[in-house]
Amino acid sequence: MMFDGIAEVREAVDFLRYYANEGERLEAEEPGSARGIFVCISPWNFPLAITTGQIAAALVAGNAVIAKPAEQTPLIAARAVELMREAGLPEAALQLLPGDGPTVVAR
Repeated sequence: MMFDGIAEVREAVDFLRYYANEGERLEAEEPGSARGIFVCISPWNFPLAITTGQIAAALVAGNAVIAKPAEQTPLIAARAVELMREAGLPEAALQLLPGDGPTVVAR
């Protein structure tokens, strides 16, 4: 599979728009229904779009997130988290946990 950065960015933006709309709907239907802390473990393929979608889905429902990107793509995830924080997301709402699976996830 060939990496298509433009398509990946578009898909990430689509996820953000979708979950923003869903967040407004959920807040109207079930205000304050957060569950707690979600761990989002992303695969290596579609590292921006899938990571962004997982994080956005959890955050929009009012949950905090620990994001564990694939060990092959930590820089993409780090930049996505940085951009979310620049947009105003509180640091406590999203933590990035890069590293290899057996070392990081097993603990």
